[in-house]
Amino acid sequence: MSIVTFSPEFLEGRTAHLRRKQENTTRRLAGELPEQHRTYKIERLLPAVAEALTRISMGTYGICIECETPIPEKRLLKIPEATRCAPCQTEVEQDARTH
Repeated sequence: MSIVTFSPEFLEGRTAHLRRKQENTTRRLAGELPEQHRTYKIERLLPAVAEALTRISMGTYGICIECETPIPEKRLLKIPEATRCAPCQTEVEQDARTH
């Protein structure tokens, strides 16, 4: 597994962003979200955010779960709960479409 070294400021920023995302999503679930959005958030987004927070605390955040290479900071800034690098995510999505 690759070792990824992010600055403490980057990790603090991602942690704060993920916690806000988790809180906002939970708050919105209690509101007027359409059922389809609510289901997505409960089944996919909240667990992904929780997993990202766990990965930060374990020191494995930013490592692709498929190829074990570092996920670029730019991708993590855009999708902080990402568990795969862009090429691996694309491959997984293409495989899902063909099966």
